[in-house]
Amino acid sequence: MFEYFEKNYAWNLTGITLIEEVGVMSQPAEAFALAAPHQDAAPEVASIAWHDAMVELGARIEGFAEADAAAGNRLTASRKFNRAAMFFIRAERITSHEDPRQMIAYKRALANYRKARENADDGVEFVSIPYENAVIPALLIKAPDIAGEPAPIVIHIQGFDSIKETQWPMFQEYRRRGLSILITDQPGAGEALRVHKLHARWDTEVYVKVIVDWIMARKDIATEAIGLQGISMGGYFAPRAAAFEKRIRAVACWGALFEMPALWARRLEGGDVAGTHPSVANPLKHAFWSFGLDNVEELKEFISHMTLAGVVEELECPLLVTHGENDRQVPLSHAEETIKRATMPDKTLKVFTKSEGGAEHCQIDNRAIAADYVSDWFAKRLRV
Repeated sequence: MFEYFEKNYAWNLTGITLIEEVGVMSQPAEAFALAAPHQDAAPEVASIAWHDAMVELGARIEGFAEADAAAGNRLTASRKFNRAAMFFIRAERITSHEDPRQMIAYKRALANYRKARENADDGVEFVSIPYENAVIPALLIKAPDIAGEPAPIVIHIQGFDSIKETQWPMFQEYRRRGLSILITDQPGAGEALRVHKLHARWDTEVYVKVIVDWIMARKDIATEAIGLQGISMGGYFAPRAAAFEKRIRAVACWGALFEMPALWARRLEGGDVAGTHPSVANPLKHAFWSFGLDNVEELKEFISHMTLAGVVEELECPLLVTHGENDRQVPLSHAEETIKRATMPDKTLKVFTKSEGGAEHCQIDNRAIAADYVSDWFAKRLRV
């Protein structure tokens, strides 16, 4: 994996995705150079430096996008609005949710992202799925009907710290294979957490059932061929949901997570996770926020439920687990144990190697190679 920063894994993680998302190296490199002197500073100092560098570039590109939009250059404006959105998203990712600058950057990201989609006219529908007293926000991208019937659809759910806006247009590979995709910010993630105050839950089948009900109620997408995929911590969320929501016809873990208690044991005692690297500046604070908890004891109780032991055995649909051989956040053993315990005949473990690319956490070093593999797998199981 390309690692610009010698001393900050979280910055490298978000930095490499930013390069992919904006499609050029020069602008991210300019922001990296501004932030680099502070990479090993105290977290609160480092996060401010990162935030300011990202916002500076985002604001500049936003201005160029507005000028193109005013001149009627809609496609050019779309690309620039999208790049601006990615800089604002990467600014808010490293910034603490307790810092008001995080929400300011996030709202600018949403505004620019929406303008990008509207100017591109690329078939992205912004949808809101009623849930409890709020909504689950999502992006719906429909594939053409097949023989007069709606195409199969894959539901995507986030992990610990991912958000939906970073995943389109990457997920266009699904539509190219005749699959619609619904990219959600489920409770505990993205807009559901930041705007609607919906916190994560370990019994993920509760909100997945609501999402499936919503799909079946829309005649333009209603289909019995429904897939479910989860990325990163979604490697627990997705198979957990599919084990109990039997309308899911195929499930994929884009990065495995077999059990949380063992993975987080040292972190909960004030240390780091053995053999792993934190993906955000302060994982404990992020967990309290995402899960809606106040202290370590509550967190221990919450994650005690987050194991696939006795759960993955209940899965009946086909299962795919992908993992990187050099994943520094979740050991490969989580993928191996998930597959070992699964009892259905159609189960696949794909380990991405350093030689082929995609060897890091959730193939962050080459997300395109994973998008190809996972969408191919779903197409073979849902388009039958």
